[in-house]
Amino acid sequence: MWTYYDKILDHLVEEIARLMKESNDETKFSMCDSILAILSTATKQVVETLPFSTWSANIHKGLFDILRSKIGVKQRDPALKLSSLMIEFFGIAWAFGPAGDTNTKFLLLLVHLSCVEVRMTLENTREEEMDSKASVISSCYTMLEAIITFMTSGPSLELTAKQISQLHSALVGAFSAVIHYLKGRAHDKSQYCKLLVQASVRVLGAWLAEETSAQRDDIYHLLPFFIDIGKEYFHKLKDRLSKQKAEELGLTSDQQSKPVDLLRFLLPALCHLTAEDKPRQIMIDHKTPILLGEYFNYHWLLFTAHNMEYNSEIALQTLCGIFMNFTVQDSDFVKSEPVFKELLQLILTSLPTLVGKPEHPLLTFNFAVLGLMMLRQFVDDEEISGSSTAQNFMKAFIQLYKGCHLVSNKHCQVLDTYQSIWTHLSELWYLGMQDVTWSIAQFAWLPKVFLESNWLRSISQMINEIKEPTDEDSLYLQMTSGILTECAKHDQTCRQYIKEIGCGSVERTMNMEELGKVLEDIK
Repeated sequence: MWTYYDKILDHLVEEIARLMKESNDETKFSMCDSILAILSTATKQVVETLPFSTWSANIHKGLFDILRSKIGVKQRDPALKLSSLMIEFFGIAWAFGPAGDTNTKFLLLLVHLSCVEVRMTLENTREEEMDSKASVISSCYTMLEAIITFMTSGPSLELTAKQISQLHSALVGAFSAVIHYLKGRAHDKSQYCKLLVQASVRVLGAWLAEETSAQRDDIYHLLPFFIDIGKEYFHKLKDRLSKQKAEELGLTSDQQSKPVDLLRFLLPALCHLTAEDKPRQIMIDHKTPILLGEYFNYHWLLFTAHNMEYNSEIALQTLCGIFMNFTVQDSDFVKSEPVFKELLQLILTSLPTLVGKPEHPLLTFNFAVLGLMMLRQFVDDEEISGSSTAQNFMKAFIQLYKGCHLVSNKHCQVLDTYQSIWTHLSELWYLGMQDVTWSIAQFAWLPKVFLESNWLRSISQMINEIKEPTDEDSLYLQMTSGILTECAKHDQTCRQYIKEIGCGSVERTMNMEELGKVLEDIK
C-alpha cells in the first residue's frame, strides 16, 4: 500500500520513532505498537528505498530501552515482533546499532530473549492458547534463523568464551523445545497446516543445517515426519504451479497464496544427515530418494525455464550434495534404485548445456562431479556407460576442468573466473579430479576423449612451466600427474603420445615416479 506513498511513510515513521526514542513513559510502548502496525503493511522493497538511517537508529535505541527493562507480555511481544521485522528488512547488521557500530549487547539480548520466549511458550503453553502465540514465536524464529546464518557465514563476532558458551546453551535449549513441540505433533497430519508447525520445521531446518550432534536420537525420530511434511507441501507447490500454467492459458483462476516449500528448508539438514549411516537408512526406508529425485526434476524445470521466484539453483546444488552422499555410501542401493538411473540420464544430457556458461559455476561443477560419480556406478550398464550421451558428458567434463587453472610467474593459479568462489569450488574440483582419474581404467573409450580434448598436452605444458612448487602447485601436480599416469597405463596410443610431448623429463623433474615407470615400458 505504500508503493506510491514512500515519502509519507518515511516521514511518519521518522516522527514516531523519534517519540519512541525520547519518551520515558507509556508513550514509548504505544509508539512501538504504532511503528509495528505501520511497517507490517510495508514491503521490504519499499522500506529499502527509504533514507532510513535516522529512524532505524531511533527504533534500535527505543527497542533496546524497552527490552532491557522489566516489562510484561503486553510490552515485550510487540517489541520482539518489531525487532524481528527490522531484521527482516535490514538484516542482522541492524541489531549492531547505527552504521559502524559493532556493539553486540542488543544482538545477544535479542537472542537470549527469543530463546527464553520459545522455551516458555512451547513447553508451558496450553494447546488451546498456542495459536495466539504463533506470531510472536514466528518472530523469535526469524531472529534465531538470522543469527544462525550470520554466525556460520558472516564475520566473526567479538565474543568472549563465556558469551559463546551461553549463546550456544541458550540456542540448544530453545531448539530442544522446538523438537519437543514437533514430536508431539508428528503423528497428527491435521497439525501440518498450522502456521506454528510450519515455522518450527523451517527454523529447526536452519539449526540442523549447522548442528546435528545435539539430541541426535530425537532428530532421527523426527526424520520420517520431516520427510512426510516436506512431501506434502512439495506436492501442494507442484499443484499450485500447474494451476499457474493453466491460468496463463486462461483455463482457470486461483488467487491462493503460494504454499510454503518446507522441503526446501530441510535440504541442508538432509545433506548433513545423509552422510551418517543411521539417518541415511531411515531415509531409504521411507523412500526419500524417490521424493528428492522428483524434487530435483521439479527445480531443474524451473531453472531451465529461468524462473527466479524459487531460487532453484541453490536447491539443485544442495540436492547434488545429498545424492553424492547416497552414491558414495550406498553403492548397491544406488545401482538397484531406478531414481538414480533416471537422475544420471538427466545430468548426462544437462552438463553440456551448462559448461561454458560462467554465470552458474557452482551448479555446473556439482553436476559434473555427481554425474561422474553416478556414471562410475553404472559402468557395467553398457546402455549407459557406452552411450554417446556418456561420451558427450565426459567431453563437457574435461572442457570444464581443463579451464580451471593456468600458470603465471612459474606457479599454478586458478582462473580469474573462479577466484572469488574457489573456497566453494576447490573441494568439487578435487573430487572431480579424483573420480576422472579412477574412471580412466573403467571406460575403455575415455583415453581417446582425453587425446581429442588436447588436455594431456595442456597438462604437460603447465607442469613444465611450474618451478619450485608451492603447496597449491603440488596439489595440481599430484592430481594431473594421476591423469597422465592412468592414460599411459591403460592406452598404448596415450602412452606413446605422453612420451612424445616431453613428459619423460617432467616426471624426473617433479618426482612423478609412477608415471616414469609406466613410460619406461615403451620400447
